[in-house]
Amino acid sequence: MDASLPDNTQHQAVSAAILYQEFEEFNRVCHITSRVTAPDAELFVIRSAITLATQQDNCEKIYVFTDSIASARRAVDPSLHSGQGHSLAVCRTLAAWLAEDSSCTITFIQVPSKLEWSIHKEAHDYAKDLSSHELALGQPHL
Repeated sequence: MDASLPDNTQHQAVSAAILYQEFEEFNRVCHITSRVTAPDAELFVIRSAITLATQQDNCEKIYVFTDSIASARRAVDPSLHSGQGHSLAVCRTLAAWLAEDSSCTITFIQVPSKLEWSIHKEAHDYAKDLSSHELALGQPHL
């Protein structure tokens, strides 16, 4: 997952996630996240990806690859902060999912963007592609 903030302040941020199950892509989402900070856009996409992953049948392990480990920490921090609504939704989703089966786990892995690791770079490019094309056309935001 990754987020892209446009250079042009008239455009909006984009958050993108590519979800895999057993090494096969099964879903790809991209959201216009409005005019927000980079950490808030990252937090939104973490929420989106976790929600989608926990809805999959027989999902026992979730690995979240992100270049923003600070946003990953905030995702599971219910205290008062910017984006707290996303964090509360993540905590609620994970609490229900983890309660279903004691073998369920979630792991956050930091992937620095400069490494251009294939899957993370693909999500980055996916977000960049939308932000540079559709946002310039004035698409509505979420």
